[in-house]
Amino acid sequence: MKKIKLITIIIKTYNYGKFIEKAIKSILNQSLDKKLFEILVVNDGSTDNTSKILEKYKDLGLVEVIKLRHVGYIEAANTGMKAVKTEYLTFLDADDTLEPDALKEMLGAIQQGDGKKEIGFVYTDYYEKNEKGKVTVMKMDNVFKTIAGGILFRTDAVKEAGYYDKELIFPEYDLIIKIMKKYKKVRVDKPLYNYFRHSSSLTANKERVKKGREQLFAKYRDIPGLRNY
Repeated sequence: MKKIKLITIIIKTYNYGKFIEKAIKSILNQSLDKKLFEILVVNDGSTDNTSKILEKYKDLGLVEVIKLRHVGYIEAANTGMKAVKTEYLTFLDADDTLEPDALKEMLGAIQQGDGKKEIGFVYTDYYEKNEKGKVTVMKMDNVFKTIAGGILFRTDAVKEAGYYDKELIFPEYDLIIKIMKKYKKVRVDKPLYNYFRHSSSLTANKERVKKGREQLFAKYRDIPGLRNY
């Protein structure tokens, strides 16, 4: 019997050719049966060698590729999410990687018990690695400290919530808040995602982070834990 794919891993990328192959390989090296997941890359108008690398994996039947004309990461993410046909979806940034058991652990958590339809997403701890090679285990005692790549969503919950809000700097937190209003969340208490912090990364821009936080506080004044994010 042919197995039905359950998870789509979305990689959105713009000129990350020097990183993306490592990201793809970390998915292909997952302990979860490869027949249960698929890779969707949203190439947001890259002008480096990204397209050449993706063509190689596409020709091998290992990835699907959507090409855009540099619409920005929010629109690229929404395009990817709207194209998903599997029951679950997750993100992997083009410069990050997954631990070998990431998909297996997250899938097991979101499918647990008879009330699995009550769970909107699962999130995990992660490793943060800086440019000097320092590695820090980031414990997600507060869901608002997590990163988009460390979350496995139920696709129908994402669609119901309306995807990413284009007006926000951090639409991923807006999305999880909207999902939490109707569904439960589950934490996997182990690091399953490798987040590489670059000096050029969005979260390294303090003024932009400040503005993004203020947007969320203004929209959700009554959400416990948000102020501690």
